[in-house]
Order: sequence, then structure tokens, then C-alpha cells
Amino acid sequence: MLSCVNFHYAILRPAITEERERITGNEADQLSVIEEKVFDIRISGYSVPQWEGRKAKHVEISFVVSVAGSRVIEKLREAVSRVVPAHRVEFHSSLLLQTIGIQKVLPHHASYVLIHVHGELTDVVVINKHSCIFFGSFPLGVHGLIRNLSELTKTDPQTAQSLLTLYMDGHLDPSHAHATQKSIDTISHTWMNELEKLLSQAGLSTVLPHETIISARSHDEYFMNVFKKAKPRSRPELLTFEEIQRHVHFARHTEHLRILGLCAAGIHSSKHG
Repeated sequence: MLSCVNFHYAILRPAITEERERITGNEADQLSVIEEKVFDIRISGYSVPQWEGRKAKHVEISFVVSVAGSRVIEKLREAVSRVVPAHRVEFHSSLLLQTIGIQKVLPHHASYVLIHVHGELTDVVVINKHSCIFFGSFPLGVHGLIRNLSELTKTDPQTAQSLLTLYMDGHLDPSHAHATQKSIDTISHTWMNELEKLLSQAGLSTVLPHETIISARSHDEYFMNVFKKAKPRSRPELLTFEEIQRHVHFARHTEHLRILGLCAAGIHSSKHG
């Protein structure tokens, strides 16, 4: 928890670093960080998606960090170096857990694409017959799209987010509908182009499974519509919280996030599998 006046990323990063060092303790020099993700930021007790620049006395940060022994990481790099160039070797604990969690929550899905849109990035996993053949990320998520829409419509981020909601509900003000539609089309193309670029670089853009599972920090229906419009032969579906809740119990004051549920299901499945 922090006490501050204006909350920015420059304040967030040292707080996370300090907490990570407290967790790893004296073994920090022997460990390598695989991933670090911020799940939730609360200002004065309330979750705030657009938190940069907000004034606050108390800020709570919920994040997860995954680490592994540095020697283990190097041995894994050496093991695959004969078949994969060093610059293409990446480690994703979160994507691995999400994939294992999906197998637990949706066992009837054998081949699919999992797309999870975080606040600042989008994760992509491709599964073929229960085997992971690709995972990767690109740095554009819900918050980035909202910021882009805010700039295009010359509004603040809160108004831009409302415009996206009104657009999905079909309630845009007729006098501004055309201009807003054009701006939303622009950010939609930007996100889809980044997704296509990631898949193209992996040589997968034309051989994807027809089934696609989409989960987002917010605006799920929007991302599903964007994907379906770009790939009309696909069969996208949303990962619902109800499906996860059948396998995971959330404590009373825990924020009910699907990615948390998937990771918990994945960890539990790994321990008992």
C-alpha cells in the first residue's frame, strides 16, 4: 500500500520491485523473474482501470510475480538452442497456467486459440490436440485501446470508455455516431493488425484452429466482434466467469477475475495431475 498525491507508473514500479525483493529475500541473486503482472489497482478501496494521474492517499496493488532458478533457465535455453534461435526463446508462466486452466475448465476443447486481453497487453496461445504449439504477447490491451480512442475522439479516458460501451449497446448519440464509429474502427484495426502480425511472424496466420476462446479485462463482446469480423470462418466464444467458478472458490474480498481463476485452476491441476 502506498500513500501519494499523484499516482503514476514511476511510483508503481519501485513499489513492486521492493515487494518482489522482500519475497525472494537472500536468494534473489540466484533467481530470474519470468513474469510480473499487475492484476488490480485500488485507489481509496475501489478498483480503477485508468489509474495514472489520479490523486489518492492510499493505493493498493495486486500483482503476481513468477521466478525460477537462474541455472534452470540457462539449462532450458541450452536444451532448445539447437532447434530454436536464442532470440526466439521466451518464458511465459502465466500463459502456461492459463492453458492448463483451460484444459481443466473446458476439457472438451482440444484445438483452439486462446486470446486474453489484459490492461496493457494481449496474450495469445495456440493449442493443437491439447498440445501448446505457440504462445506470445503484443503490447496492446484494453487500457491502450481506450487511450488511443481518447486521443482520436479528443475526450478523456473515462468518456472514451463510455463511448465504447455505448457503441456496443447501440446507444451512440446520432449526431456523433459516424465520427465515433470511425474512431472505433481505427482502434479495432490497430488491435487486429497487431494480432495478425504476431501470428504471421510465427507462421500461423493461415493454419489456426477454427475455435477461439476470448477473455478480456473488460469489453469482451467488443473484442469477440472485432475478431469475428476479421475472421468470419472462426468460431469465437467468450470464456465466462461462471465456467471458471465451477472449479475455483474465491475468498470474500478477492476480486473475481477470470485470469486469476484460470491460474488457480492451473496450479491446482498441476499439483494433483
